[in-house]
Amino acid sequence: MKNPSRSNTNLHRTLLVAALFLIVSGARSIAQDPIRLHPDSPRYFNFHQKPVVLVGSSEHYGALINLDFDYIPYLDEVRSRGLNLIRIFSGTYREATGSFGIQDNTLAPPTARFIAPWKRTATAGAADGGTKFDLSQWDPAYFNRLRSLVSEAGSRGIIVELTFYSAIYDDNLWKLSPMNSANHINGVGSGGRINCYSSTSDLLAYQKSLVRKCATELNAYDNVIYETCNEPYNGSVSSAWENQIIDELTATEASLPVRHLIARNVANYQGVISNPHPAVSILNFHYAYPEAASQNQGLNRAIGDDETGFAGQTDFPYRREAWEFMMSGGALFDHLDFSFTTAREDGMALQSAPGGGGPAIRRQLGVLRRFMENLPLVQIAPQPDLVAGGIPSGGAARAIGLPGKKYGVYLRGGSQANLILNLPAATYQGDWIDTKTGAVAGSIAAFSHAGGQRTLASPIYQEDIALRLTGEAPPAPGPQLAVNGSFELNYTAWNASGNQAILTGGTDGTKALVFNGANQVHTGVVSQTVPTRSGVTYTLAFDVGVLSYNTNQQQLQITVTGNGTLLSHQIVITGLGNGTVRWVPQVFTFVADSDSTLLTFKDRSTTTQSIDLLLDHVRVYAPPTDNGLPPETTVLGPATLLGIPGSIVVQIAATQPGTYFLQRSVDLITWETVGEITITQAGTIDFPHSESQPNAMSFYRIGLRQ
Repeated sequence: MKNPSRSNTNLHRTLLVAALFLIVSGARSIAQDPIRLHPDSPRYFNFHQKPVVLVGSSEHYGALINLDFDYIPYLDEVRSRGLNLIRIFSGTYREATGSFGIQDNTLAPPTARFIAPWKRTATAGAADGGTKFDLSQWDPAYFNRLRSLVSEAGSRGIIVELTFYSAIYDDNLWKLSPMNSANHINGVGSGGRINCYSSTSDLLAYQKSLVRKCATELNAYDNVIYETCNEPYNGSVSSAWENQIIDELTATEASLPVRHLIARNVANYQGVISNPHPAVSILNFHYAYPEAASQNQGLNRAIGDDETGFAGQTDFPYRREAWEFMMSGGALFDHLDFSFTTAREDGMALQSAPGGGGPAIRRQLGVLRRFMENLPLVQIAPQPDLVAGGIPSGGAARAIGLPGKKYGVYLRGGSQANLILNLPAATYQGDWIDTKTGAVAGSIAAFSHAGGQRTLASPIYQEDIALRLTGEAPPAPGPQLAVNGSFELNYTAWNASGNQAILTGGTDGTKALVFNGANQVHTGVVSQTVPTRSGVTYTLAFDVGVLSYNTNQQQLQITVTGNGTLLSHQIVITGLGNGTVRWVPQVFTFVADSDSTLLTFKDRSTTTQSIDLLLDHVRVYAPPTDNGLPPETTVLGPATLLGIPGSIVVQIAATQPGTYFLQRSVDLITWETVGEITITQAGTIDFPHSESQPNAMSFYRIGLRQ
């Protein structure tokens, strides 16, 4: 039994904190923008002016409604593991001792220790042995505790997901709900469990009132997310009812200073979401497969996995679920952690439950959060085509990143792998990360890559490992040789045949090329000849894309030929579904062997149903040419430096007509043009130049444009 004196002390402390919060917390809360979707990448969050993901390991959602649960050590433990999310239920739903085989269930408080948003009356007869509730009266102690919990979480950088309602899974659980007509004095809810979440239910007015009350009480807090209903698909929850709850919440906050994010729990496992409510910013799955995140990227909203379980008590199944989901584009992950109990609010309990928990998995989830936030969140996207092979038998790999710049890869299965990656041209280096500790398990020395496939050998690992790979782009390119590479002039400079067309939209300008549009067969080919010089290395860059209503693949063959084949590579790009357009930049290099080179792009897709291949922004760069100076200056005569420091004249004997220019540098690396003179016949040219710092060392050079 809980120690009564300890419980009273904790309750007293909670109420004091709440009272102090009313005085001082408003400035902290309003000073910061509330957590929101990132304006530049709404698939992730922005909190305190930083792009973030939300990763948590929550107790069984009873931290608010169970007065025997001291949430201070709970929040301290969450923060200490590098986590930033908890989930709580509002008290409209509760469980009984033994529900779902959960030992020490925080969502099943004893009657005297259960606190609900509604005040109890003096009328006896509630099913839990207590007095009945009045759904028209609020319990001030409940809202004091709610504000205090949210405030304490906010001071630790923790987001609170408050879930208003939950599917009520059986009649025994409905028997305990304050909304049951047997448990209150208001004469509503007689339609029973099956009809309690209906847009025509007489409970609806009271349910909306609770939403308004919570939204008003918590409006000043910047660390709150509202979820309408837990697992509505597992109960008789009307979609029309849930839409009315969302509309009520939105309308309430419209008249308040702060707007908070709204989440909706849409399914277990996975599913393609269509036409979500416009006010909903977060779409939550439970026990989510990675496809739940990847297939819904086109919605430009945060995709969450906010409940795990039923996969045993070891860490690996939940660590795997978290990594694969987040590497597929997920923004929120919350493990259901049964090691938090009323006896061990620090999360150190060992107990029987339909899931896992404990300090080890929390530490591992902290590793994942740090790994994700080390990536450029506002720019990254799932990279399903990055890993081309080398996955151990029975294993899998998931990748996310910004092509050519930064990648994260999660690999599971086997104990060592030689991963084959499709990488654009760049110089790369990286580290293999132990997913259990966050330690560097092995490093990848810097290597220069011309584009295409590269094999990277992992160290020995157990169960899984992660790869962090950083790329540095090739040196700044010189002149661009391709003509009309963005198809703004339609087919000008291109030879085209087969099933391809110009469409509106692309990565550069207003047009792009589409292969196999309207489900046509893959016969499209486009080509262009560019001028080159034998022995010179050129950079080929372009964007390949896919417009898809499924998750099939498209293949684009790129061939570069001169006297022989200089480059031949097949690019595979996977659709994300849901009508999403996905673009992936590509960069390759080749060494020319003639004075002209042919670029050929050919559609090699094996399926074209409800999916199209795209091409845009084709460029061929020559090497840099020293800021425009010619490689030889044999037409220049001797140069003479005249004058005094600060005011000089550079004199040159020009042997032929043309435009001559003077450049200055202080480091022999960066040059600026400081003078330009055009002559029509040979003769002497004087370039005057004044310097603001006459004692600084300067270097000069002269060039000719003919």
